[in-house]
Amino acid sequence: MRKCSRAFTLIELTVVILIISLSLAIVLPKITRASDPQFLLKLSTNKIASVMEYAYQQAASKRLTYFFNINSNNGTYWISKQNKDGQELSIKEQLKLDGELPEGVEFLRIKLFGENVISQEKIAIRLSPDGYADPVEIVLTCSSGEMMSISIDEYSGKVRTNTLEVIN
Repeated sequence: MRKCSRAFTLIELTVVILIISLSLAIVLPKITRASDPQFLLKLSTNKIASVMEYAYQQAASKRLTYFFNINSNNGTYWISKQNKDGQELSIKEQLKLDGELPEGVEFLRIKLFGENVISQEKIAIRLSPDGYADPVEIVLTCSSGEMMSISIDEYSGKVRTNTLEVIN
């Protein structure tokens, strides 16, 4: 009679180890990347640029003045709009249009070119229905010293992001 063995064979153990290794090879870079300050800086910069573009397009399509608001002290941003009576209203849409900078990323400086304002606590960038936007440069930095900027063209509404060189 043949005995029934309840142990794993070498082939079964090898297959399980191979599956675990492949899973770790796929998942581990994504986990470590999410805590990388440079990755978080680029992600935050792109999200802010996307929200600004969205607000600019909404201002033109809905024929209302929109504002891209920044609170540089707590690292938050959101959009609001001005109704036809001149009252500023918050935006209640299904899209996530407000945000907070992740830990390790912060606003370094915000420069509104038309008003010579640099880094106040709260800044509202006006996006008017006739296609004009307040020209602005927003510079973000991360804990590793990397910097990226976001600027909006005042006439076309084109939002640009740039990586800035670190000066030591």
